[in-house]
Amino acid sequence: DGADSSGVTGPADGTSGPGGQSGTDLSVPERGGDSLGVRLTKRLGTLADEVSEEAESSLGDLLAPYNLNPRVGDEGEIIRVPVHRVVVSSLLKTETLVSVAVVIIVVITAIVLLAFGIKEAFFPILVGVLPGVFMAFSVFRKNLDNANFVVRLGENGLAVNHGLFSTSRKVIPLDRIQAVALHQPLLWRWAGWWEAQFNIASDGGKTESNLLLPVGDIDQALLMVGLSLPDPQLPEGIGADTLVRSAMYDGKSADPNAAAAEELFHPQPRSSRLVDPFVWKRRAYALTDSMLVLRLGILDRRVDFVPHVRVQSLRYYQGPLMRALNLGSVAVHSTAGPITPLVKHQSMDGAKRFFNEHAERTRIARQTFDAAAKSAHTNRTQTLEEDEG
Repeated sequence: DGADSSGVTGPADGTSGPGGQSGTDLSVPERGGDSLGVRLTKRLGTLADEVSEEAESSLGDLLAPYNLNPRVGDEGEIIRVPVHRVVVSSLLKTETLVSVAVVIIVVITAIVLLAFGIKEAFFPILVGVLPGVFMAFSVFRKNLDNANFVVRLGENGLAVNHGLFSTSRKVIPLDRIQAVALHQPLLWRWAGWWEAQFNIASDGGKTESNLLLPVGDIDQALLMVGLSLPDPQLPEGIGADTLVRSAMYDGKSADPNAAAAEELFHPQPRSSRLVDPFVWKRRAYALTDSMLVLRLGILDRRVDFVPHVRVQSLRYYQGPLMRALNLGSVAVHSTAGPITPLVKHQSMDGAKRFFNEHAERTRIARQTFDAAAKSAHTNRTQTLEEDEG
């Protein structure tokens, strides 16, 4: 139902350094488009795998915009999620509760039918409930795979270990992360927990988890966001933590500078309430000098972050109903993954303006980012030639 579409090409593979190395190219100096985690890796080099005061000091300096004081433990450990938190959060996830609710309703229905003497329907209903039981169990078991979730600083990114009965290990290359999302199911609000996910540029065909953090408090969520994204480059007086908290909680943020951060967000127009009756007041987007921030959801809260340098293309579209309401939407294309950024149901003029301005913004960001890598590669080549001469 797209009425108008166009695009601006961007990075497809997300690799950094000449030759498409899978690890961080330490020969390239820090760039504005680098995530803070990549900049940390470049500062520390091989020391990132070791426990050192230098690692903790550098991590604190880079994450200063987020107002965090992270600690680096044994073997570079920065986050450890306790088992009981994973268990409780799994039980409170929406999909788990829906599965359990369906099973309970079906069982109650079977018992009521039996009480009224309709025995021929009792056993078929009980048999029919078995798939719901298995589904609830599989969801819970899948979440338990994230027990003992530990994140460590590594030379090539974040080293993650997790598993209750068997341990799985993987490395998340921070220089290939394309987008990050924070998600808070409704019943996690009482504990202030958040889940962090990511999109990553890869060779495809992989089914690995896209979790940065299965469940954590707000400081842990801010830590993972900070490591995975570039410096947000905000106006003076607004901290990165203020922006993220405003995106998380909108008008309910307790941050003293929340009002200033809220002014950066572009909400949906009132006319969009006909197509988004429940979420139009919360849904909004903000643009900083380095990234796009999307505030989504009403019961289950969600915040998406897309660095300008990682945008692959943009597409403006408008269906018949949106045209009648003078609305338009823009899809911000990222790599395949759980995050599908969408600036949705803005005014038609606002959506087109966002499309044109953001296309130019992402083009300039990518040019600057690539020029820094090319310059570093040229300087390194000249240095090698001089040494050989």
